Amino acid sequence: TFSVRFHPRAVGPSEGNLCIRTLGNEAFEDVDIQLLGEGYSDNVGWDLTEVRRPVGAAGARADELPSEDAQPPSADDLQLGEVIVGSTVSMSFQLVNNTADKLRFELPETMPDPFGETLVLQPSKGVIAPNSRQPMMLTFKPTAALEATKVEVQAKVANVTLEDGEPDEDGEPPYKEVEGTAREIPLFLSALADTGLIECDTTEIAFAPTIMFYHKVFHFPIKNPSKIAAPFDWRITGKTASAYQVSPVAGSVPAGGETQIEVRFAPVEVEDDFGCTLKCLAPLPGAEPLVKLPIGGSALRPWCHIELQENDYRTRRQAETPLD
Repeated sequence: TFSVRFHPRAVGPSEGNLCIRTLGNEAFEDVDIQLLGEGYSDNVGWDLTEVRRPVGAAGARADELPSEDAQPPSADDLQLGEVIVGSTVSMSFQLVNNTADKLRFELPETMPDPFGETLVLQPSKGVIAPNSRQPMMLTFKPTAALEATKVEVQAKVANVTLEDGEPDEDGEPPYKEVEGTAREIPLFLSALADTGLIECDTTEIAFAPTIMFYHKVFHFPIKNPSKIAAPFDWRITGKTASAYQVSPVAGSVPAGGETQIEVRFAPVEVEDDFGCTLKCLAPLPGAEPLVKLPIGGSALRPWCHIELQENDYRTRRQAETPLD
């Protein structure tokens, strides 16, 4: 089954061809399907064409189909993606007035549940000149876990004529509504907010004595019990931090998933103290690390160590001379 979506970028008819080729089977003919459509523009509506879909860890929602990543947003469907509680997501778009009259708009004072005060749309009201656009800014800062799917926010709009007089306390001039032009323009919002925390059962990493220029490896899992992807970013602090390596250094753990972390100890000198700290930084600035693990080990000096300089022996040797 194939799905074809039409998303016009201009008013008027549009056409194209969809060609289906059957490879390696000459018994079937090629199929050419003609695609016809026509784009139209509402007199008043939202313009979300410049909105970028959320991507990355704690970005696009994990339950969205992968193919949707390449699709433009719907005319009234705004996806906020996965958001970590305490972080802020901002998006800008436009309210379009394609009429020949001035258009007044007004948004609800309080956003519908479950958003409430965590969601702000600015400006909340105003007047748009004929055949003009009003830039809008949406800010979402969740304070607790929430899930919202196509929650409807209604913008009340009407054509108006401005009258003489003093502006009100919000700076809005006096106006008179044109009869029969009042209506509501919906905007559907979707978001998934959670803590995105990482859990780790490991409490300490202690490496056995390791000969210089050799290495030992320790693996441990980290888990994400939340409903959104949890980003991680490791740092090793301490005087001998260069003796350790962690992999992967950064990434994300999928919702309800688990990721294996590898720590490598490779001393190049004998030190009195290899004690360091492995930290998993929190995604929010100034927050305490999600994980703090003490790591340690000791190095042994070998009886003999031969260190060869790099050379081009293999490239300089005669081609007919065997290596061994």
